[in-house]
Amino acid sequence: MRAAVDDILRFQDFAAALQLRNFLQYIVEETLAGRESQLKERNIAVHALSREPDFDPRLDCVVRVMAGKLRRALERYYHGPGANAEWRIDVPRGGYRPVFERVRAVGGETNIPAMTPLPTSGAVAVAAKVPVLAVIPFLPLTSGSEELALAEALACESCVKLRKLRGLEVLDYLITRRWVHALGPEPDPEHAHQCDLLLGGTCRRQGPIVRLTVQLTAVNDGHLHWADQFDVPSASVDFVTEDAIVDGICRAVGAVLHRATGHSAHPRRSHSLSRPRRNRPLAPGPAITVFPESERHPAVAPKH
Repeated sequence: MRAAVDDILRFQDFAAALQLRNFLQYIVEETLAGRESQLKERNIAVHALSREPDFDPRLDCVVRVMAGKLRRALERYYHGPGANAEWRIDVPRGGYRPVFERVRAVGGETNIPAMTPLPTSGAVAVAAKVPVLAVIPFLPLTSGSEELALAEALACESCVKLRKLRGLEVLDYLITRRWVHALGPEPDPEHAHQCDLLLGGTCRRQGPIVRLTVQLTAVNDGHLHWADQFDVPSASVDFVTEDAIVDGICRAVGAVLHRATGHSAHPRRSHSLSRPRRNRPLAPGPAITVFPESERHPAVAPKH
């Protein structure tokens, strides 16, 4: 088993991901030592992910996130360089205990059907299951209280509404805020490796206009899937304006997922994120200028 783990750790998904390496090595060693009953979130966080002894899994989902990353990385490994491996290591959902299966005898035939290669274009396509998105704080380029509040509110509300899309997992914004360094908005490589997509941007004010720039980026190759700009008169920054911008972001992310996976990213609930009900009258929305790549029309929102 240790030799199998060594082979896995040479795979590119693990080579530059220290926490992912530690996670796999820890759960394997604990299982081989007969301590699989101790594979709880707190123990993994403290001993494998260098968290403090007072780690509370109710406030920090890092173990669950890393477990999801580990499952996807293992699946890519066994569809790639590990396709002919003698032993297979899996971590079934619902727990953290690894399962060892001998799938090929030395010099013999495989005991499982041949695997179909996974697509390799783009971060969303590479992720065999549900991609993970992190909303990072929008960087305020000017220090006015209005744009600071708008940047924080839009990031938080985007995280909440994106969570309603099917086919997408979204990290808790309270967690991703901790990634931010004092000198910039980008998470360090160790944190970024926990997700497939990053949603972030900037917010600045010039005269009476507040400009928001939003972009959706793939973590593994830096591919820019989508970017757009919104200009908002400062006098119009209210809940209706914020909702219109966040709904536009959700539509764009849903379209990216649809192009990458071929499946529509409908909201998890019955109501739509982007269109008001037909039996509800519409009212002109705030004067928001949407630049190319978006709808090129002023946003409209239902009356509240």
